[in-house]
Formats: sequence, structure tokens, C-alpha cells
Amino acid sequence: MTQLNVPFQEKEAAKALGARWNPAARQWYVPEGVSLEPFSKWLPAEVAQTLPDVLPTPGIGLTEYLARLSAAVAKAAPKPEWVRVEVSELRERNGSVYLQFVEHAGGDRGTLMSKATGVIWESHKAVVERFCRETGASLAAGIKLLVEVQAKFDTKFGVSLIVSNIDPAYTLGDMAAKLRKIEQTLRAEGVFELNRQKAPPTEFTRVLVIAPVGAAGLGDFRRDADRLQELGLVHFEYFEALFQGERAPGEIRDQIRIATEYAIIKPADALVIIRGGGAVSDLHWLNDEDLARAVCTATIPVFTGIGHERDETILDRVAARRFDTPSKVIGHIAQRVIANATEAQDHYRTICGQAQRQLDLAAEMSLRYIEQVRAGTSHQIDLQADRAMAWHAAVTTGAGNLVEQMAQTTAHLSEAIGQGAKSKLEAADQRAARQYSEIRETASRRLTEECHRAETLHRTVLQLANQIIDQVAGHADDSVRVTRERVSVRIERAAEQARSLIEITLGLGPAATVQRGYVIARDQAGNVVTSQTRAAQQKILELEFRDGRVTVTPVQEQ
Repeated sequence: MTQLNVPFQEKEAAKALGARWNPAARQWYVPEGVSLEPFSKWLPAEVAQTLPDVLPTPGIGLTEYLARLSAAVAKAAPKPEWVRVEVSELRERNGSVYLQFVEHAGGDRGTLMSKATGVIWESHKAVVERFCRETGASLAAGIKLLVEVQAKFDTKFGVSLIVSNIDPAYTLGDMAAKLRKIEQTLRAEGVFELNRQKAPPTEFTRVLVIAPVGAAGLGDFRRDADRLQELGLVHFEYFEALFQGERAPGEIRDQIRIATEYAIIKPADALVIIRGGGAVSDLHWLNDEDLARAVCTATIPVFTGIGHERDETILDRVAARRFDTPSKVIGHIAQRVIANATEAQDHYRTICGQAQRQLDLAAEMSLRYIEQVRAGTSHQIDLQADRAMAWHAAVTTGAGNLVEQMAQTTAHLSEAIGQGAKSKLEAADQRAARQYSEIRETASRRLTEECHRAETLHRTVLQLANQIIDQVAGHADDSVRVTRERVSVRIERAAEQARSLIEITLGLGPAATVQRGYVIARDQAGNVVTSQTRAAQQKILELEFRDGRVTVTPVQEQ
């Protein structure tokens, strides 16, 4: 080990050449095995004289030149500075974090102006943990930071920015500013409220879903969605897209376009965009202006379930409805289906009641109509019989009057003949006798014909009355039969809907919830406890798990 006489202002140059500091002796030295030639100007005189003479060479060595640069860097940036940067790359190695910092002209999409390497040593990992805790985000490509750095020039690795602190407030402000800028642009274009103002679906028969492959939130969503589809209540169509990385906004936009075109062929009630389970830092990929515009102009209502209650993306702001998690999205759809099924069951009961009342009324009206027809027919028969009898009496009376008139005429003729010649009396009497006989025969024949006509009319009236009664009775039977068939069909449909409702209710009830891994807390009276406040008020709680129940005593945290 060779001691060196290094002035304070040249310590960085010596360090860059490989010199080491001895804190005990408070002096720089050259480690064993390292050539002394680069350190000749700092060597003690007795050591310098022992160095072999060498021929002078032009210029200076690279190490010495870089050592000068290191000294210049140390002089130009002697203390840490707060610097605005954007992270373009990030990797971890041996507990330390290596970052690539960049700056673009004119914002995110401008020309690259500068680039540098940043390092967060393992000893400063607490800085990263505090940043993640206060912002809810994590270090990732694309995020903007305000970092406190100290420049260091190494003759082997060049310039590095050693990060000693990160300001969380700056990153939060940048995220919020980006959201405000996107919102202002969309409002200026007049599209910000387009999807938000769409009427919410009153029922769900077909739902389109955009989600990343294998996301944990998608599994939660499909657990209940598949059951609704198996029951034939709601049909779900799935579209896959990346939700992190530079390609994410473009892929999601493409899937929105494909889904809305699909909805033209097969109308859908809603378009659901869900993620769930990913890192919070990945959310900034969703804060894209073009992606937000695609959601605004979607032709069907958009529901979002990004999967973070505290953090909001621009998609949540422009969508027709925002949910914290995918589970809450499918929960809303299932509750709407149950509400519709309950309403249908109520309608079914109302229809059954109205149908029964209509059936009873139709039967009552049919019986009343039959009685009216029978009464009317009997009256017509009596009326026609009275007319026939009157006609018969009139004919009989007319025939008698005719006979009497002829008798009177015969008498007059006899008297006139008696006054005439005696020779004509016998002829006149014979003619009168013949006329009287003819008159009686004619009157008797006419009387027989009129009686026959009256009987024929009476039979015709009876036949018509019987036909009317048969027709009315036939129509009444057909009306009752058709009414019964329609009521039977409606009752069968309503029964099928009621069975589906029961299956849904059983699948989404407390027992099914416990079987999916959740826990139900009850008080001593068996009532479900749903809040921490109520739980703290109980002396004993009963917790129901998938495989049994246990009794616990709540402890109030100090």
C-alpha cells in the first residue's frame, strides 16, 4: 500500500484513478497491485525517485482525462439538486433500482432532449416505499418524478444520478394535471358527457366485456356471470386486450370499436371495461386522451370496474357508470336481473288473478246469454203461435161470413125466382144447391190450407230457435276453451320465470357467498353484522365459515 499526498480539491481525480481513502490515517493510498504511474504527481519524493524512467508520450491517458472530468463534475454539482425527470426504463438488481431518466420537448410526445442513468441504492429503498405508500402508485415506465440526485462520474460507467429522495406531491400533481387536461379537451370537443348521459339499462340480456387475459378481477366477474348465462338470463361476449404497457391504450380502443360494431349486429345493453388485480402504477396507461374519447363516443352505455377504490382514471370519469371493482359490476347486473324477475313474478300473479276474474266473468256472461236466448226464443215461439191461432180464427170467421153471405144471396135469388116463372124454379134451386155445395167445399179447403201453413210456420220457428240456442252454446264453449288455453300458457311461462328467479336467488344467497370463501358475522340474536361499529358493540360474535362456525369476542383497538 503506497500513501499519496492528495490536495482536497484533487481528491475526486485521485479517486477516479483508483485511489482509496484510509480514514484511520486520514490519507489517500494506492491499493496493492495497482500501477503507481497515474499517481506520480501525488507520490512522496522518495517513492517517485524509484519509478523507472520512461520516454515521454504525447497527450494524456484516458483514465487521467476521465479523472479530470470526474473532478469537473464534482465541482459543477457539489451538492444534491431536485430535478424533474420521466422514467423510460426500470430494472432491479441486487436490491438496487436502476432507472433511465428522459426529458422530451413539448410534453410526453415531443422530441427526446436528454437521457441519463439513475440509481437508487438498496440503502435508500425506504424512499421508494414511502413514495408508493403516499401516492398509491409504484415506480414504472412512463411515470414523472421530482427526484433529489447527486451527479457522480465513474471512469468505467460514466455519469450516474444517485437518487436520495423522491417528492410524492409532484407525481400526484402531474397525474391530476394530466387528467384535467384530457377532461378540458374532451369538454371543448363536446364529447365528455355523451356516454355519461346515456340512459342506464333497465334490463340486461346481452353484455359485452373488455378485459385482460387471466386477470384476477375477470375471474371474480365470470364466477357470477357464467351462472347467469347458464340460466339463460344474460349472454356475455368477451373481448381481450392488454391493460399495461405502451400498447394498452391502442388495444383497448380497437376492442371498443370491434365491440360497438358487434352491437350493431347483435344489440347489447352495456359495454363493461374491467381490470382488477394489477399494480396501481399500471393505471396511468389508461389515462389516454384517445382512449377516453373512444369511451365517450361509444354507442352503448359503458361500465368501468378498474379495480381500485381510491384511484380514478379518466375512463371512470367519462363512462356512464363507474364501479370500484369487477365484482361490483356483475353484482349490479345480477341485482337488476333479480329485480326484473321479482317484478315479473308480481306481474304473473296479477295476470293470473285478472285471467281468473275474466274467466269467471266470461262463464257468467255465457250462462246469462244462454238464458236470454232461451227466454227470447220461447217468447218468439209463443208470439208466432198466437199469430197462427189468430190467423186460424180469422180464416174460420171469414169462411163463416162467406157462407152466410152466400146463403143470404141464395135466399134473395130464391125469392126472385119465386116471383119469376115456375119453370125456372127447379133449375134455380138446383143451381143454388150446387153453388152452396161449392162454396162450402171452397171454404173448407181454404181453412185446411191455412191450418197447414200455420203448423208449418210453427215448426220452422221452433227449428230456428233450437239452431240459435245451439250456436250460442257452441260460441260460449269456444270462448271458455280459448280463455282457458291462454291462461294455461301464461301460467306456464310465469312458473318458468319463477323457477329461474329461485335458482338465481339460491345461487346469490348467503350460503353460496360462504361457499365462495367469504365469512358471515352474526350477533347473539342471529342478525348479520355488516359494519365495524356494530361489531365493536357486541360482546360475542359468531363467524360462519365454509366448513363450520366459531364464536369470538371482539376486542376494541386502542
